[in-house]
Amino acid sequence: MQIVATIIGATAGFVFIAASAAMNWMFMIAQGKTVLEGQVLGLVSIAIDVVKALMPFFIGAAWAHRQWLRTLLGASVFGLFFSFSLLSALGFVATNRGAVANSRAALSSQLESARKELGETEARLAALGMTKPEGEIDADIAKLEQDRHWQSSKACAGANPRATRQVCARIFGLEAELARAQATGELRARIDILKQEIKSFQDRGAWEDKDPQAVFLARFAGLEVSQAQQALSVFIAALVEVGAASTLYLTLGSGAPVNRLRARDIEATEIKAEANPRFEGDLQDEERFRLPESGRLLLFG
Repeated sequence: MQIVATIIGATAGFVFIAASAAMNWMFMIAQGKTVLEGQVLGLVSIAIDVVKALMPFFIGAAWAHRQWLRTLLGASVFGLFFSFSLLSALGFVATNRGAVANSRAALSSQLESARKELGETEARLAALGMTKPEGEIDADIAKLEQDRHWQSSKACAGANPRATRQVCARIFGLEAELARAQATGELRARIDILKQEIKSFQDRGAWEDKDPQAVFLARFAGLEVSQAQQALSVFIAALVEVGAASTLYLTLGSGAPVNRLRARDIEATEIKAEANPRFEGDLQDEERFRLPESGRLLLFG
């Protein structure tokens, strides 16, 4: 079970390191004036992330060997690299959160415009009232055009006896109804398009709040939304960077250098005792009076 836990922990550690390196890379490449400068800064940020993840192992080894200068230097480098990674990650998270919030705000604005246009279109459709289908109106017009009075009037452009005027009036009325039916069809098609757009905006995150998480935190903690956004950015960046800096060492390196050093000390003591019988006697005398790890005084002999 310990092996499985170690494998899982190491995998999580590498994921943290990859995430931290990716965040720092994407943030730093945007800081260069040219593409080449951005790539150089990105490579430097990746190198810093790798060294940051390995530095706890180096510091632990130096501490175990009582190399205090190396320990102090390693701790200083680790603090410097960790600060750099944290600031880069914070810049990435804040930029990304701001872009997402602005995108949601734009979608919300488009959603509001679509809803407003939908209401206006539905009102125009209601004002037109009910109409017969266009095909039925066309059939009625075609039937009237077969009347001899319409034909003798040259499509209502010639003489206008009373019978002709009646036929022409009916045709003109049907043509107006046809135009109204065509406008109704166009409005209904536009309504269908607007409803699809509204659904698309909602599916893409057009909410009333452009940053729901920050709004919830602000309401819960009594903060401004901008303060909640900053707090969330700091928390996420710190979470990633602490995980990248410590998970691998906590999984693989805890106590390993010290254990190896103790093993070497014990081995050297045994060799010295075998080579010098007097030293072995002194060692046995020392074992009669020792302070164990429990802190209680034990007497032997």
